[in-house]
Amino acid sequence: MTHLLRDLDDLGGYRVSGDDDDPRGWTVVSCSAVAVATVRTLLVDTESLKARYFICVRTSDSADIALPVSLARLDPGEKQVIFDLTDTTVFGSLPIFRGSLDKDAEDRIQELLIVEKIPEPATRKSADRRAADRRHDH
Repeated sequence: MTHLLRDLDDLGGYRVSGDDDDPRGWTVVSCSAVAVATVRTLLVDTESLKARYFICVRTSDSADIALPVSLARLDPGEKQVIFDLTDTTVFGSLPIFRGSLDKDAEDRIQELLIVEKIPEPATRKSADRRAADRRHDH
């Protein structure tokens, strides 16, 4: 079941909860601390009444892009929305937001923003500390 995502600014009488920071107007930065966009508004899930996406104006070309709230970290002191896992160049590859998101667009955004290459595990075995722990001896 797909929930309707609506622009917060179009939901008369709704606002960001007093307990939460309102990131509209904040700078969006990549993992390199480079400014890549500015938050314009929020897309809200109308059933859960939770913000799901930031709708941002991309710095490079002024196009609107959608960025998932779940992948961001907010820094209220600096008024920044930080995407710790995303390289600066990725933001230029995101699809332009044209008023709505379908499942394919959401999947594509997630795929682009999340680091695709998972680091290889360490080659040497980690020590099993339990073997040296006398509490486990019987």
